[in-house]
Amino acid sequence: MKRLLCLSLLLIGNNLLSMDAEAKMEDITDLLSRRESAKSKTSRLLPTILVHGVTSKKEAMLPMANFVTNVDPKVEIKFLDIPYTSITDLDDQVEWVEKELLKDPTLQHGCNVIAHSQGTLLMRGVTQRGNLPVRSFIGLAGPQGGVSHITEGVKEQLPGFVMDMIESMGLENDEEYCAIMCNEYMRDGFSIPDFWYEPNHHDEFLESAPFLARLNNMVDHEDFETYRENLKKLNYAVFVMPEAEEIVAPKESCLFGMYEPYQRTKITPVQLSHIYENLGLSDLAQEGKLILTILEGTDADHASVRTNPDNFTHNILPYLTYATEKELELITAAEKIDTTTDTVGETCCSCLAVFCKCKKVRCNVL
Repeated sequence: MKRLLCLSLLLIGNNLLSMDAEAKMEDITDLLSRRESAKSKTSRLLPTILVHGVTSKKEAMLPMANFVTNVDPKVEIKFLDIPYTSITDLDDQVEWVEKELLKDPTLQHGCNVIAHSQGTLLMRGVTQRGNLPVRSFIGLAGPQGGVSHITEGVKEQLPGFVMDMIESMGLENDEEYCAIMCNEYMRDGFSIPDFWYEPNHHDEFLESAPFLARLNNMVDHEDFETYRENLKKLNYAVFVMPEAEEIVAPKESCLFGMYEPYQRTKITPVQLSHIYENLGLSDLAQEGKLILTILEGTDADHASVRTNPDNFTHNILPYLTYATEKELELITAAEKIDTTTDTVGETCCSCLAVFCKCKKVRCNVL
């Protein structure tokens, strides 16, 4: 009996040792795999695109450029200076932005995107189209779930003649503003109506399928699967909400939060919305690639996400993608290509419209 017991204990012990050895081998294999992956990376960040918000200029992103170049002085920084951001609809702006970025050969082997405010919607549109190989997407204080309130900050973003028109009508609340923001004329000629969401007109919003509804895959459209699959390709998708956000309202929109239909009190977090599945955010989250975070502090407002060093250190830097050795070779070769073919001259359209119907060549404003 004792021999049988000893034999049983010995067999159990051997099995435990075997299981422990297998676990250790798995740990070692995983470690070696991660080391090999790290070896394939260089200390060079992928070219990084910086995109400003509505009525702003590229200079607004200079603090962010300084943060990035302090980490990697050799990184290729690509500024976008988007003209007429408030008086051009977002579909046309996405077209223009994508066209300009595809001209740059250094961006065609992988890039990072850091965008602010309305710029996050533009660059998400470009990313979801899939023609630009974006690896890491950082969205700072952007209205991912739209805006539903006319804050003082939003009023400042609207052209003066539009505000004069609105004030002359004596509108007193956000729902009344909806009549203006959801007007077809406004959506065809201005940017903010393209991401205005009035919860008390939810069905009308879906039926009209404005830019935001299509961008978030809230409605069926011809690029539905394309948008979903391309967003899922990201190494990281990071969205930051400033705690003291004063322009995007509700502020939870920065993290895809939206008012529930037909009321203005309860906000649905993205994890409980159809957007989470439809846009592929759930897949990103499952793989640890979706980061929804808050920049805390009473001074953490709409503009501070561009200039706050702690925000860069904790919410941006860990998620930027570095080039592999092969990518670095391709980028270095692309940097030697002369792309200075755009000239400012007689062919430049002078009618002041960004997307002119006359089809003349625009100046290169990058």
